[in-house]
Amino acid sequence: MNTTAFKDKSARRFITPSLTLSAAALGVSAAHGAVVVSDFADVTDTGQRTRIEFDTFTGVATPGYTGVLTSIDFMASYFHSKFGWSSAIANLGSPSSVIVSTPFLSGDTVDASGNFQSLFFTLQSNLTDAYFGVRMTGGDGAHYGWIKVSTGPDAGGGKGPGSITIQSAALETTPNVGITIPSAVPEPSSVLLLGLAAGAGAFRRRRQAA
Repeated sequence: MNTTAFKDKSARRFITPSLTLSAAALGVSAAHGAVVVSDFADVTDTGQRTRIEFDTFTGVATPGYTGVLTSIDFMASYFHSKFGWSSAIANLGSPSSVIVSTPFLSGDTVDASGNFQSLFFTLQSNLTDAYFGVRMTGGDGAHYGWIKVSTGPDAGGGKGPGSITIQSAALETTPNVGITIPSAVPEPSSVLLLGLAAGAGAFRRRRQAA
């Protein structure tokens, strides 16, 4: 399995092949058989309703409305007369897109075992870099992915967070194959501190040996 990551710098999209393919053979415009991470500019919703749309063939996720069925809607403190206060809508109940309402942990796998739902639910407040599993159904089967979200404080009265920030999203373009939630990457300052600590330890060991 080739785990090399390819990057389309113009669109800030990262492609990790899940099949043994070269970069030339893969191509960023036909990324079928890959995990595609769309690292778009953060989108913050404070009640106006924000949609994340997925192309199940290329794997690309885009904020906005183009009418595709494979999408997830987010709205901070959204009220619906039937369902009550809600923060995320899996395409208004369409079976083509569903989401798991509980955040996944680093290293977890989003696959057919997930407790997906297609109706409204309320996101937790005060989340930071939380990963929610999604399933998008295309013409070739189910495609699993995740959406990275942070939320603000509760809007009051149990209505859910007053703001929702969608940071990035990913989709496995191979149908019916799970996707792994990424591990946390240390901040540059943390990496530097770890490197300095390792260097200091090696220096002490050399002095003791001398």
